[in-house]
Amino acid sequence: MFLINLVLLLLFGRSNVFAKRIPISQQFRDFIHAWLGVVAIAECVILLVADLSALRFDMYRLKSISSIAGLVASISLAVLGVFSLPFIRRHVFELFLSTHLALTVVVILATILYLAPLDFSQPSNILLIVAGSLHIILIAIRIGIPLWNRDHIRVFEENELLKADNTLPELQRLHSGPFKSQPQIQYEKSLLTENYDNYILFASGIGIIAHLGYVEALIERLQKNRDESGIKKISLFWEINEFEPWKYGVVELGALLEKDDDRCKKLTSGPKYTENKHVFRYSMFNIHPLTNMINEDSIGGRQHWRKQPMNVADILQKELKIEKTLVSVCANLAITDTIRNAQGVKKQNFVLHTYGFYPEDVSRYELLTIP
Repeated sequence: MFLINLVLLLLFGRSNVFAKRIPISQQFRDFIHAWLGVVAIAECVILLVADLSALRFDMYRLKSISSIAGLVASISLAVLGVFSLPFIRRHVFELFLSTHLALTVVVILATILYLAPLDFSQPSNILLIVAGSLHIILIAIRIGIPLWNRDHIRVFEENELLKADNTLPELQRLHSGPFKSQPQIQYEKSLLTENYDNYILFASGIGIIAHLGYVEALIERLQKNRDESGIKKISLFWEINEFEPWKYGVVELGALLEKDDDRCKKLTSGPKYTENKHVFRYSMFNIHPLTNMINEDSIGGRQHWRKQPMNVADILQKELKIEKTLVSVCANLAITDTIRNAQGVKKQNFVLHTYGFYPEDVSRYELLTIP
């Protein structure tokens, strides 16, 4: 009975190292789970009757080991059976097996305490010792496997891209709380070695991370040089397909706007101060058809939210009016190819910089030319 219960639990119970390596369909598992509780109740009844029949009561005390073991097993199985009736599920079967295994240990202890000397020639004693040993092995496996399958996160570089390998064992309980992530990317130093009058940055999805540090470095350069670096305009255009996953980027862009605003406030006492010395602005385009975001201009016209796709050709036509322009792109292939096409056809006077990463490669763009 012990071995039958053990096999059923390992194959059809909760996911474990044995069940993963045996090709059993999920439909068959669900079918077995529906009947495991019924099997547990039936076993309770059968074992209860068998144990009660083995009892030999004395007027004052229980003398035989079979009577003691039978009484303990009967009480335990009766309690287990009664409380299992409302919960005919596979977890009932697991509880039943655990109780069955625990009773095995109780019987072994009772045998050692009440039999003197312990006769190892008796088949019943040998079976009890074997069952107890299997119980100890099973407990060791259940404790050892979770300790062995610890979660492991490994970050490595492959083909000039950072990749993460996250290995997690199957958990019965998982708790998470609020946390803040601060992703960083090292932009190319060559982008900061030359000064440009106009910076146009394109991004889609997670590609925004490539530009955040770059914009911050440009604003810090302006602040350090007291606006003598020649930077006239920094424009960032970002396309997303949903708003919720990219709240982090919106918060960071807001922080960059505040950084630019603080820089301007420090110039109020300078001889070259004018009313508007802000250089950074950004536009966010949400292409999700069911988005609740509305078209909005805020923070003095430096933050633009649009519920529409990003028209790359139109943006380039409007923004390429300042000479010595750098266009940096960390977007999907469609946006990148559109900008390359514009540079090749019109021979526009701008320097194009692209990253070897193309997030969210969608197929809704067509190659556009600037009229």
